[in-house]
Amino acid sequence: MKLHLLSCGLWTVLAVYPDEERCDVLELADQFERDDPREHARLQRAFARLSTSGPPRNVRFSRPLGHGIFELKTRGGVRVLYFFDEGRVVVCRGALRIMEDQ
Repeated sequence: MKLHLLSCGLWTVLAVYPDEERCDVLELADQFERDDPREHARLQRAFARLSTSGPPRNVRFSRPLGHGIFELKTRGGVRVLYFFDEGRVVVCRGALRIMEDQ
């Protein structure tokens, strides 16, 4: 399994390449870096906050989905699925942007 380091502090935040070629989390972050710098900054802050503070306690930023899977959220509608592993490791696998109806 191929991994990418997103942030490192008290906790290590990693992104998974599910098929060894593509990583949803990195692709979405790259898209935001090009097209929506504010949302890219929010996403990077969320990863940094996760690495320094560990599991968020505020459901506005993160909520449990069940079976040890959590959803990291930004105000711009980004959702990143993650879980915790041994040794203070956070593994992110899957990301998308929810577009709200206008």
